Amino acid sequence: MRTYGRIETSFWQNPNVRALSCDESRHLLLYLYTCPHGNSLGCFVLPDGYIMVDLNWTPETLALRFSELTAKGFIERDPVSCLVRIAGWFGHNKIENRNVALGAMKIIAALPRGGIFDNLLADLMAIDNKFLMPLLSPSGHSRERVPKRSESSEPEPKPEPEPEPEEEAAQSSATPAAPSPLVSAAMTNSGRRTPDRRGARLPHDWAPAPDAIAFAAAAGLAPAVIAAEAAKFRDYWIAIPGARGCKIDWPATWKNWIRRTAEQQPGRPPGRRPEAARDPLENWGEDGDANEPSSSSQPSTAGKAIHANH
Repeated sequence: MRTYGRIETSFWQNPNVRALSCDESRHLLLYLYTCPHGNSLGCFVLPDGYIMVDLNWTPETLALRFSELTAKGFIERDPVSCLVRIAGWFGHNKIENRNVALGAMKIIAALPRGGIFDNLLADLMAIDNKFLMPLLSPSGHSRERVPKRSESSEPEPKPEPEPEPEEEAAQSSATPAAPSPLVSAAMTNSGRRTPDRRGARLPHDWAPAPDAIAFAAAAGLAPAVIAAEAAKFRDYWIAIPGARGCKIDWPATWKNWIRRTAEQQPGRPPGRRPEAARDPLENWGEDGDANEPSSSSQPSTAGKAIHANH
């Protein structure tokens, strides 16, 4: 999760920004530039639920504002995968060194494929960045492997939670040919779902559903902790190779992960069950303890920019 976003002060004098129909559209545009769910490429998966909680908006308001930003060329958005790309992002968000370029390659590998993804690759080829170009081939595919987790500066993920009995059985009988990561169960000719004992891999664009967030909040985790654990959960399971990375019931796997995390929270007596939160989604997206400074996330002093901590 990033801790700041960069916007030039000329944002407020930009004629296209001033031509937006209302402050809500400008508010959403600012949010996309600075929200904690973004990344260094300005292209990221952002479910509607996160925005509605952060901005306290209704689905109707969000749909209207997205429609205007898309129609006026500020963003591209796929309503199915929830992938958002901010147009003109690299005009004031540079890839400044090799480490940033390697991080960008990891982001690219995890993004959903499609027209928006292709437009992102076209932008990256057009800027001809000296740190990124050696990692990209002319077709936009990686020429250099992404570093293993042990080579990354990111902390190692926690050990894999103990699988439940039915998950152990699924793993022991799994075959090397895993199903599509976007499919969790097979479909019969009649359209009814039938159990797939092989399980399925976690989608690269996975994000916790509202009920999964509510479960974690009820376990006593702060919103910032839930967001951090969701990122760890996704990165850990996407990196697990072969049959071990396939699960029959991902919601149950998430619950096991959260139970283990709750037990490890400082100051919690062993064996004590956490009390349910009064409103699990009430504080989701607020600062919490996410404002602690990070040694790797200091904003650049070059240019006129504002930094919005979330």
